[in-house]
Amino acid sequence: MTIYKALQIRNDINRETVNALVSLFSEAPISLTKNEKFFCVKYNPDIYLSNEKKISKLYRQKTFKPLIMTNYKFLALLVQLKKDHRIDTEYTDFYFSDTEYTETDDHLDLKEEIKQHIVENKLDFEDLINLLSDSSYNIKFVEFKPKNSTDYITIYASGNIKCSNPRGNVDLEIVLDVIEFLFTGRVTSYE
Repeated sequence: MTIYKALQIRNDINRETVNALVSLFSEAPISLTKNEKFFCVKYNPDIYLSNEKKISKLYRQKTFKPLIMTNYKFLALLVQLKKDHRIDTEYTDFYFSDTEYTETDDHLDLKEEIKQHIVENKLDFEDLINLLSDSSYNIKFVEFKPKNSTDYITIYASGNIKCSNPRGNVDLEIVLDVIEFLFTGRVTSYE
């Protein structure tokens, strides 16, 4: 299992600055990158916390944007994973944050209703958002498994991304495409 932080780097930032930024998150080099604009860096909490002030300064300077998930982004991702066959998955699920690893009947009913609407494309996206907003539940994470893979990818509300086995057969391009979608609402390799 490997945990990554997803970052969007400002266009005018040079590679040296990017390398310096990445070293603040982890001792490992950049593991994943797309168009030198979207990065997944291995995340080490101890190194991150020891560099928190430096990271905050670079963030305030708008050197980078971290991925922070919202219900809106989670639902957009779930819809995208269902409708876009270029990001081909055979398993997708999500969990609410206040369930403490056990889901109540209310959680399960709402979860099944959301899944049904996504699968059947019954509601427009705003209605889907309203359905979740009315419940006051927050999505904690989305988990999916690309087809022809034994590995799972989990995206947490904090923006952390977990790959169950990054040395396995997970297609890391899918991870980068999902990250680009979450930052921009589209994937350039598909246009």
